[in-house]
Amino acid sequence: MQKSANKKPAEVNVGESEKQDYQTPEVYEVNSLRIDTRLPHLKIRSESDTIFSNYITTEIAVELPDKISNADIFLFNNGKKKDMYYQVGAGVYSFHHVLLDNPVNNLEFFYRLGNRRSLPEKLVVIKKTNR
Repeated sequence: MQKSANKKPAEVNVGESEKQDYQTPEVYEVNSLRIDTRLPHLKIRSESDTIFSNYITTEIAVELPDKISNADIFLFNNGKKKDMYYQVGAGVYSFHHVLLDNPVNNLEFFYRLGNRRSLPEKLVVIKKTNR
């Protein structure tokens, strides 16, 4: 009768610099992403496409469609990236304390999947001035 040898895996001592318990974000240029018109639309939770505000900040909720996962949701104001959600699935996401930089704020929302992005959804927020 032959005995089989049990090999133990070598113990590995991972140094602090080699431990990665976080997810490294993917680096890409947002403006170079291809718009894919076949992607389901992101929905802005607003009754109107133009709203008026007496405040310097606002809160906007968007809904990422069903069956979408690992998406990045972007918020742009007047062409500048202001906020985002990273690697999220279908559901409702709120952007809190969105600074209204100008009297007229052209907010744009879209999501990214891989190297594609959805069509942008737009909302205009007009900041009322107290005179």
